[in-house]
Amino acid sequence: MRIYELAKKNKCTSTEVKAVLDSLHIEYKAHTSAIPLDRIADVEKALNTSVSSKEKSSTSKVKTVKKAVKKDSSKVKKVAKTTKKHVSKEEKTTTKKVVKSKKISKKEKSSSDSVKTKETVKKKKIPVKKKEKRIEKKEVSPNIIKEDTEESSLPQSDTPIKIPAHATVHELAELLNIESAIIIKKLFLLGVVANINKSLDKDSIYIVADELNIKVEIDEEIKEEEEIEEEEEIEEEDSTEDLLEVRPPVVTVMGHVNHGKTTLLDAIRNTAVVNDESGGITQHIGAYLVEHKGSKICFIDTPGHAAFTSMRSMGANVTDIVILVVAANDGIQPQTLECISHAKEAEVPIIIAINKTDVDGINIDQIKGELANNGVTPEDWGGDNLSVNISALKGIGINELLDAINLQSELLELKANPQGRTFGIVLESCQTDNKGPVVTVLVKNGTFKIGDSIACGHVYGKIRRMENEHEESLTNATPSIPVRIFGFSEVPNISAQVKVYKSDKEAKDIAKQRKNNLRHKNLQRKESITLENIYSSLQAEAKKDFKIIIKADVLGSIDALKSLLSEISSEKIKLQIIHAATGTVSDNDVIFAGTYNAMIFAYKTKASASAISLSKQHKVSIRNYDVIYHIHDDIKKGMEGLLEAEYIKNVIGKTIVKKRFRVGKGFAAGCLVTEGKVTNNSVCTIIRDGESLEIEEKVASLKHYKDEVKEVKMGIECGIALENFSDFKEEDVMEFFELVETMSKL
Repeated sequence: MRIYELAKKNKCTSTEVKAVLDSLHIEYKAHTSAIPLDRIADVEKALNTSVSSKEKSSTSKVKTVKKAVKKDSSKVKKVAKTTKKHVSKEEKTTTKKVVKSKKISKKEKSSSDSVKTKETVKKKKIPVKKKEKRIEKKEVSPNIIKEDTEESSLPQSDTPIKIPAHATVHELAELLNIESAIIIKKLFLLGVVANINKSLDKDSIYIVADELNIKVEIDEEIKEEEEIEEEEEIEEEDSTEDLLEVRPPVVTVMGHVNHGKTTLLDAIRNTAVVNDESGGITQHIGAYLVEHKGSKICFIDTPGHAAFTSMRSMGANVTDIVILVVAANDGIQPQTLECISHAKEAEVPIIIAINKTDVDGINIDQIKGELANNGVTPEDWGGDNLSVNISALKGIGINELLDAINLQSELLELKANPQGRTFGIVLESCQTDNKGPVVTVLVKNGTFKIGDSIACGHVYGKIRRMENEHEESLTNATPSIPVRIFGFSEVPNISAQVKVYKSDKEAKDIAKQRKNNLRHKNLQRKESITLENIYSSLQAEAKKDFKIIIKADVLGSIDALKSLLSEISSEKIKLQIIHAATGTVSDNDVIFAGTYNAMIFAYKTKASASAISLSKQHKVSIRNYDVIYHIHDDIKKGMEGLLEAEYIKNVIGKTIVKKRFRVGKGFAAGCLVTEGKVTNNSVCTIIRDGESLEIEEKVASLKHYKDEVKEVKMGIECGIALENFSDFKEEDVMEFFELVETMSKL
């Protein structure tokens, strides 16, 4: 049992337990020290005797205080009697003087007498009042009993206060309703130097609470963000049939790269977005609102490249209908299968759009057969999936596809409550230089309005401005409408939920609580130290670091880059992303990169003029990219460039030892070249009786008769001396090779 635990059990402080331990000559180091099991009974006995003696001493002190108070009260009575006598004598002398004087009238005589008597009474009563006040003070807080004002003012409660695990000093002080300085002082006396931001472990919290005589309970379970979301469920009125209204369907266009997803949306919207896409592929999510036959449809275009898996998954999770675009001339590809998996996981109906049907030599039935084999069976093949043949480039079959979407939407009976609790999903977010954080939100329920207080994860804000995809200003946004929101304090994570709250304070408190919970959760994830952990950490330290900074146009691009770069792994070098953010490359980014010897990779964003000039001064490399997989290739090459060069053994020839002869202090070998050639800069290994001697020595001298030569070819005799080996034997086979330098691969 530890010292603080025994103190808690016996309802005393740890200092009292330590005093008993000192008297019993039991050694200890701190409040957390363990007491020997065979001495616990002695310590408890000594504690009980000390407690009883303290109670007796306290009662005796109280009696002495009461006696002192009685003596003081008797003195007050005596003083009052003497003052009365003194006042009566004064009155007699004044009346005699008044009779003798003839000039003073009777009225003046009476008034002067009354004034004089009042003055004398006041003068004599003043010291009595002062003394009574002093006695009253003595009764309230006598000097005989002294208490620590800090600890006496602490909150006392029978019910324990719940404290989260790994709480900081500031948080502990707030929960205990005391000043942080008191906790810092207690920790300092325990030998722990702390500030208000220091995180405390379980034992430290218990010890501090024990020192302050406060009952606490450690709350080990930290609520996850999802649990907080469940506590803030949508009100029951949102599901009432009278308040529900038909909403536009949210349609996600998915498929393999270059199968025509963005071209299809261009045909629907009569725009030319694909011409602006770098590398001809969509590299982040776009949300658009179109109208067909009086019905609105919200389209979400997701990337098709392998790097954007997380984006495609998120697109499927926020959508009502998935359009699976398959090129008739290319068939089912890896990303096509991945999109099918995302749609099935989200339990979303799939409409098949077979594109490029105008190309010669295609087989549509073959495409449908491949789809059926992967669980997506067209309706005309007896399945549940609507299928439309289109040509996005020529605009063929577009109206039929939109009709299929409206039909599927009617079957789903999509509804929402515009008057209910307002929330939406973040599709995209980025940091801009002029407008701050800009967040694209898909409204799921309720109505977003200008001035609403919002929170998203650990980020809060107030809606200052809203725009549609055409950058037109909006005053409100109803369900299934994609809208760009300005007013967040920071850039929130994509796929996070945005909610509207009653006030700025409520939104800020919710965001702050989530941030604290996230920090506590990260603190609880600390690994325990094991031999395996130590070994792996030592290996990680031995690796070289390739440090980079990523700047991108939107947050989704950063997530895609991180996912793509995570595929680069090596036991020799470690890729370390020390910073990743949206926006232009700033001066701070360059200084940061220069400090940690890192490279800056800017994706679909630029560097400011001052950052470019500063990069030349700090010798920081800034690379700009428009296509995501070019970054992957260049980073891989850069990591390989940091690796040490590898050398491959290239065998060039063999000899056999015919004779051993002395040369100076050592020996040389007279050899016959049996294979290839021998050079004067080659390395030799020796094979004796069919087994290698496991030596590798460079050629020190190569002679043909008495002449030094650069090489000796097959069938010619020569003399060979090695640098650190001379124990040659006849019939030894000498194998010669050259070390060829090659670039190391990850």
